[in-house]
Amino acid sequence: MKAKFGDNVVFSRAQNLERVSGQVATIQGVGSKTILLVLITLISALATMFILGPLKVLSAYFIIWIITFVLLMIMSFNPTAARVLAIPYAILEGMTVGAISGVVAIAIPDAGLLIPGLALSITMTIFLGASVLYATGVIRVSGFFRRFMYTLLLGVVITSLVVMIAGFFNGQIYELFYGVNSGIALLISIIMVIISSLYVVISLDNATMIVDAGMDKTFEWYAAFGILLNIIWLYYEVLRLLIILSQRDR
Repeated sequence: MKAKFGDNVVFSRAQNLERVSGQVATIQGVGSKTILLVLITLISALATMFILGPLKVLSAYFIIWIITFVLLMIMSFNPTAARVLAIPYAILEGMTVGAISGVVAIAIPDAGLLIPGLALSITMTIFLGASVLYATGVIRVSGFFRRFMYTLLLGVVITSLVVMIAGFFNGQIYELFYGVNSGIALLISIIMVIISSLYVVISLDNATMIVDAGMDKTFEWYAAFGILLNIIWLYYEVLRLLIILSQRDR
C-alpha cells in the first residue's frame, strides 16, 4: 500500500522509502522522535541566545542557511538519511531560531525576551491544540483540504515574490505589505499564522498515513523532521505577528 503524502516537500518521496530496519513505523515512534527534535532545536536556540550570542551566530547566517538547505535537500531525496541528518539539522535550525529571537530581544529592549517567549508559548499551544483536534477527529484532512491549502500557500509565495521585487523599486510598496504600522501587513501576518497552523495538521496527517501504510520504522525520523519544519515555520509567523503588534503606532 502506498499513501498520498500531500504537499509537504519532506513527505513527497515517502512512497519510495525502502525497507531498512525490518520494523514498521508507529505513532509512538514518530511522537518520541518529534519531541526529541523539538527539544534539540529549543536547546540549540537557548544556547545561541545566552552562550554563543545571537549577533555572532547571525554573522554566519548565510553559511548556516546553506548547510541547512543542503541537509533538507538530501533528506528530501533520500528519506533514510533523516535518521542521521535530522538531529544536525535541528541543531542548525535551533541556532538560526535563537539568533533571530535574540536579535528581536535586543532590537525591542523594553520587551526583552517577552516576545520570543510568548511566540514560543503560542506556537506550542497551537501545535498541541492542533494535535488534540486532529487526534479526536474534529479536524479531518481531506483531498480537497490539501489541494486548497496548497493553492493558498502557492498564491502567498507568488504574491510575496512579486511584492519583494516591486519593493526594490518602490519602498512604499514594501512598507505597505511589511511595515509594522500597515494594516495590510497585520492582516497578512494573521493569515500566515492561520495557514502555518493548518499545515501542522497536514503534517500530522502525513505522519498518520505513513504509519497506516506500514512504512519502515526508519521513516519515523523523516516524519518527525517534517513536523519540525512546520513547527519552526509556525514559530516564525507568530514571532512576526507579535513584533508587528508590539511596534504599531510607536
